[in-house]
Amino acid sequence: MSVLSSQWRHLWRSCIRDLVFTRETMCCPMPMSREEQDREAFIRNVECVLCQLDPTIARDKFVLEFKLINTNVQTHVDRWVAFCATSRVKHIVFNFKPGSWGKHDNSFNFPIHLFVNGAPAVRSLCLMSAYLNPVPGFCGFTNLRKLMLDSVSGDIQCMLLPACSMLEWLSIVRCTLHSLTTSQPLRQLRYLCVHYCFNVQKLEVQAPNLNTFIFGSLETHPVSFIIDGCLEIQEVTIKLPTWRSDLFYYAFAHHGMANVPKLSVELAIDSKVPGCAKCPSKFVNLKHLILTVDVLANDKYTSGILRLACLLELSPVLNRLELHPGP
Repeated sequence: MSVLSSQWRHLWRSCIRDLVFTRETMCCPMPMSREEQDREAFIRNVECVLCQLDPTIARDKFVLEFKLINTNVQTHVDRWVAFCATSRVKHIVFNFKPGSWGKHDNSFNFPIHLFVNGAPAVRSLCLMSAYLNPVPGFCGFTNLRKLMLDSVSGDIQCMLLPACSMLEWLSIVRCTLHSLTTSQPLRQLRYLCVHYCFNVQKLEVQAPNLNTFIFGSLETHPVSFIIDGCLEIQEVTIKLPTWRSDLFYYAFAHHGMANVPKLSVELAIDSKVPGCAKCPSKFVNLKHLILTVDVLANDKYTSGILRLACLLELSPVLNRLELHPGP
């Protein structure tokens, strides 16, 4: 802009609405560059941009994706989050370890208390590798439509969900989550994913208009989960640990899935377990069933495997069955 007119040199400060800070946008690609040098350059460039912007101007998007785990940059994180709150950003992404997998013990404290006044502006929030401290008096994100939490610990239940009556899309992956219950129905919720969380004991969600539900567990104990009253449910995916004992009855017990048209289940079954002495729930609307089965095999016994035939009797309108071997 300054090439065209010297008066336009700083015009970008007032007209920019989307801020995307990634390695590609903030770091000059240099051969043989060290991770520490890249991190310092990233932080310096982000700070350089933000210090030139008016934080009182509303922004649409703020995305920050860079590997900052195991570094002492909490003060920078606090300033970046404060900018989002003051600028009333609608769509926020903080990913402090992009492309990673596994539980993160060295997460940043996400200063959620800074959103006491700016929370109504937030429409979508994505956090990865963060810790949430309880904040007395925080009323939640009242207009939040989409929430994605990955490797987040802290008080997720109390901090984010009670006031999120407008929530349409919720994904909680690899988080420390003891329980997830709703005190009131989430009538706008269409998508719910609770995948490979730690220390989960109970999951009970009231979402009458839910379309898709995904549940994956790595726990050695069966997790109590119920999705009740979901008359609009279209697809359910359940992934259970395949290295432990038989989970057939648990997988197909009553979890509020009687009306689902498409069901995908990954589990382990023991060939020595007797047949259907204890029948699971009946699936009155099930049309498409996908089974990924890891058989804890014993050449002398087959009754446990024959239990799969019970599912055909319990699914009167089933017209498509897929059977795959376990991983």
